[in-house]
Amino acid sequence: MAEITIKKAGIIYIAIVLVILTGYYVSLSSQDEFLRDNRWISDKAALNLVLENEVTLMYTYQYPEIRQKLPTEYRIGNNTTSIPLDDEQAFLDSLDEFKESIDITKISQEEIDAYFDGVVEKYYYDEFQYTAAVTTIDLELIIEHLTQLGPNIPPIVSETENVTVRLHALSIVQNNIWKVKFLVEEDLDGNYYAADEALMRYFDYEPVFE
Repeated sequence: MAEITIKKAGIIYIAIVLVILTGYYVSLSSQDEFLRDNRWISDKAALNLVLENEVTLMYTYQYPEIRQKLPTEYRIGNNTTSIPLDDEQAFLDSLDEFKESIDITKISQEEIDAYFDGVVEKYYYDEFQYTAAVTTIDLELIIEHLTQLGPNIPPIVSETENVTVRLHALSIVQNNIWKVKFLVEEDLDGNYYAADEALMRYFDYEPVFE
């Protein structure tokens, strides 16, 4: 009777071990996913550098009555959260959000469709690397309102504002390099909208200054 009990206990123990091991191996990522996640570490760093240049180019400027710049100590790469997109459907879903953020009174629907159709054509899926990502950026800006004193005289700063803008960037790998394809701002209600800076960057748009 004791032998039977020991035998049963051994069988139960083996069964439990098999269940645990099976659950463990099922929970493991596939080799492809492991390679993609491992590659993502370096890809994310490369993407941050691209975003640093892109956002600085778009949001640093000066017009006769206003100057906009980043604080000296602020670094875009320290204020980003990038999420890789797993597959084509995830990419297309995100692309639609960015596409719908554009005011069609500024950019025609035909231009919008043509631009984003071109982005879709450049997208590809890779088993060993994420090729698309969405990045959230909490951007800090200094806005200086300028007063012109006269010809050939540098303007003076009449008022300074410190503002924070939440941005979202859609990027893809193109010719083995990360490229930002569109960038939107987020309002207080969490809605996306394409600011004039993005329309000027990605479309042939000239804003009207009042």
